[in-house]
Amino acid sequence: MPGSEEHMMEKVLEEYIERILPRLWERGYHLKLAKGGATYPHLSEQTMLAHVLNGAFGFSRLWTWLDRRGLLSYDEAQHRQFLSLWTTHDLYKLVPERLGPSTFSLSQETIEEELEALGLKDFAETNWRQHRAAMVGDPSQYHGDLALCPSGTEQLLDMVHVADALASITSPRETRGVWNDLLKLSPGLKDHALHWHELADVRGLVTNQIHRAVTNVLERGYELFPLLFFATGVLYIGPRALPNVDRDRLCEQVTDEVLSVLRPGSVDFDIAQARRKGNPFRFEPFVFAIVNWEEVLRFGYSQALKRPSEEFYTRLVTKWFGRARRRKPPYKAEEMQTALRMTTELDDADFNQRWNAATTYLDFADGVVEACANLREPDERVRWFVRALGLPCWLADELAPKARLFSALTGGKACGYTVPLAYHWLIGPDFASRSAIAQDLSEVANVLHDRIKRALEEEVRPSDVSWRVLEELHVREDLLGYLKERLSLSFAPERTVETDPLPTYIRPKRQSHTNLCSLCGRASEWCQPIQTAILADSAQEFSNRLLPRPTTQQRRPWCPLCSLEFTLRLLSGLAPPPNADTGKSRRLYLYVLPTYSFTPESVEMFGGRVLSPFREVTALQVRDYGANAPSHAHLWVEKRAFDEEMVERVMGVFRRQADWVAQNLRRDGRELPGERLFTVRRDAVAQPNYLLFVWEKTVYGTTQDDAQIPTTSEMWAKAAFGASLLAALTGCKVYVTERPYLPVSDVGALKPTVILDSPHNALRSVLTGGVRSAEATCPRVSASPEDSVAPLSASLLEVLDVMASLWQVNSELKARTDPRPTKDKSVATRLEELGANPLAGAFFYRQYARLNDDATPFPIYTQACSILLERKGGEMMNIARELAEKSLALFLPSRRSGRGKAHLYEVVLRDAMDAIRKAPSRCPEELKTFAAGTLLKALERRQQSGRREGIVNPNQGDLNRLVQEFIALLVDEVLVKRANGSVAAFNRLANRLADAVYFEIDRTLPERWEKWEAQRKEREEAKTIEEGGDS
Repeated sequence: MPGSEEHMMEKVLEEYIERILPRLWERGYHLKLAKGGATYPHLSEQTMLAHVLNGAFGFSRLWTWLDRRGLLSYDEAQHRQFLSLWTTHDLYKLVPERLGPSTFSLSQETIEEELEALGLKDFAETNWRQHRAAMVGDPSQYHGDLALCPSGTEQLLDMVHVADALASITSPRETRGVWNDLLKLSPGLKDHALHWHELADVRGLVTNQIHRAVTNVLERGYELFPLLFFATGVLYIGPRALPNVDRDRLCEQVTDEVLSVLRPGSVDFDIAQARRKGNPFRFEPFVFAIVNWEEVLRFGYSQALKRPSEEFYTRLVTKWFGRARRRKPPYKAEEMQTALRMTTELDDADFNQRWNAATTYLDFADGVVEACANLREPDERVRWFVRALGLPCWLADELAPKARLFSALTGGKACGYTVPLAYHWLIGPDFASRSAIAQDLSEVANVLHDRIKRALEEEVRPSDVSWRVLEELHVREDLLGYLKERLSLSFAPERTVETDPLPTYIRPKRQSHTNLCSLCGRASEWCQPIQTAILADSAQEFSNRLLPRPTTQQRRPWCPLCSLEFTLRLLSGLAPPPNADTGKSRRLYLYVLPTYSFTPESVEMFGGRVLSPFREVTALQVRDYGANAPSHAHLWVEKRAFDEEMVERVMGVFRRQADWVAQNLRRDGRELPGERLFTVRRDAVAQPNYLLFVWEKTVYGTTQDDAQIPTTSEMWAKAAFGASLLAALTGCKVYVTERPYLPVSDVGALKPTVILDSPHNALRSVLTGGVRSAEATCPRVSASPEDSVAPLSASLLEVLDVMASLWQVNSELKARTDPRPTKDKSVATRLEELGANPLAGAFFYRQYARLNDDATPFPIYTQACSILLERKGGEMMNIARELAEKSLALFLPSRRSGRGKAHLYEVVLRDAMDAIRKAPSRCPEELKTFAAGTLLKALERRQQSGRREGIVNPNQGDLNRLVQEFIALLVDEVLVKRANGSVAAFNRLANRLADAVYFEIDRTLPERWEKWEAQRKEREEAKTIEEGGDS
């Protein structure tokens, strides 16, 4: 395709996204299923929005390749017509109307109404008959509209059928049906074929890099055009006959392509994140594979200039020779100055500052020399420094044999021997003409930096360092072996047999299986202890020890491939902030998976509208910060619909949160602990096949504020809400897990849209929605990856309703006079109440009133409680409404505010409860008679009291009958049917019903008083007319 035509296609797709996508949101395509769900639970779920976008972008990408080869010329008008017909091809699944026996027999009015609503009439020139013809499946007999369609329609329909096939395949292996449709569209494809590669493993970033590398190698070397990107592989189109494929050579090329991201300078990385825990002067080995050693020296230079001490030597003597020393020093205190010839300037403050700075710099440089010059022994590095700094040979002879003893003095952190090296350099030839004291501290540091840099440049090349580090970590060998075992190619199906881990498993236990990776379970001969600075988590939890021990100095093993995965996460910004306490912090991984495939164009265009705040690092907002900063929960409770306006407002909150994170959780270019929701930066490693998101809430180890330290229930409650928002925004599947990798290999078998992997037990109250007929075609949220309608499942709309309402309640449930905000972790209490009490919404409403002198809550809080009652109240809420209605017919309480209001609202129900409890007989009929009489007397006494608390029998009905109906409802439906005659159970249920009755009366009382006053006025007018007639 010429460049101008490719540009035209891109412009058409951009216009489609700009104009049609918002209309699809408006019409609810993202919340209606094209496949799967409760109607077809055996299929993996795919929303109508995802289906439409997959077909539109998938076929457009195919058309690009066809036009380049002259197999199907591109035409803008035809492209627009195809997109228009394709968008409505499944309209018959969304409307119940049928004009005849055919599934596709929709009326002209219905089709044109949808075209108008989606804005397709102005997008392309098509008629309603073409759209109805596009709904008909290829093998169907119902093609009557074709005879009345304009010429060229048949080719457009062939395009729609190909797009439908592309949008419907769940894995790259499903090629037969697609190919048959393609041949009808372009017979010239006979010399071509569909190919695929697959990797049945979803690890995170490294799997995405493997897919990217395989795609690049096959496109460059075999002219295979990547068509669709699945979570586990890629579908290609290219020549039918491929040259002889050397599978081993191809795996080597892929390995080199994957590791190319680790070239020095290939990524922007803050090396402070890779400092070894417990040793601030050393870095994890992988740093020298991706960062030029000059950058490490510059970091040491900056650290050396930070607050050097004027009492450096005095403090050093105390630390080395005092009572609190760690090890026996190589010299006695009085001998060291003589043996190392350190006799002058020891008490000078300016000299001590420069001495301290030079020592710190040399401590960092020591690690660089060890890794880059490959000098592993301390004595070798001492001699190297003596040569590099131009120091006398006797110093090397004196220090080298005692190098390890000096290092032991510092506990293995600093080198120790850098102290005398720095001293002699400061009084050495470099400062013969002008002493170090006479020069600025920065000048002295610059001289030292230049000295070390020149010496390393003469001996070390950065590329040599990078490859040597990778060889020492055995990353290349392990990755190559993994590809030979796991990578499947349609044109080279043979694979190496995977290493059997059984011999390692059955070996008698000692402490742990050293050749089994503790993260992924792979057997690897190159397993090493986990580097915690890369993993960003603890590595000393052993689940398979023979005998438990209270403490251990060992770390669990991991394979080089897992090391590579977490190195990539660290490089791409997915690691927790430095110095965060992994024990107090919480983290969840959200895998955003295609349904069923991506294309680069769809991710770029559609993702640009949705993903940008997450690439910048944002956060989920679950509490309001004033009228101009409503939370995500507030927005959903208020609107309860994902139209274009709602999408824009939700994304606006994420953008606002991204700005807040940038201002408050970042200092001097470094991340600070806090709460985040984010994915890989745009300029970091590629994610062509799926997206890895992270939700985390991190804190420092010194944090004591209970509100800042997250709990597991809080983590899962936020992740469930955030995952549901992501699924609704993107139309993708979202898999939420605490595990470092996706614990499934066949992503195509995932049925629900949102999968919560082993969620906290508190979420059981949310995931028990069942299947409502009104939401049978809505995407599902489930704790079971293989069952959309599992016992622990609910519709996406229900999860959004319940979670948003719970978070809104949690943020506002406090006394208005209390300036302290509520704690996010209190959501566990709300979830627990929701699980035990179907009328929890009424309980929260009543609880707010108790905390605020019976004041009526704000409207958004009331709406949240109403949603909870709508979703979870069920039959109990129906009984509560009926009780409230009958209670108001018996007694209309006064419109009182403040304390005492609740007593008046619940007085009829409470009197009836007391009467039922005090009844001498448990026989239902006798109990009803006794309770009705008691309640009737109580109402009569209240009517005669003259306390103006309300109006008894406001509608002037048969009071005796009304009382009997009220008591009968309470006895039959509550005491007998639900409490099984137990007074204790009746009390519990009746107290919950009292909250619901309060909720109903408090919301409807003003309306009831207006109605009563209107009726009274009518009665008075009627009485006046009657009296006038009599006179």
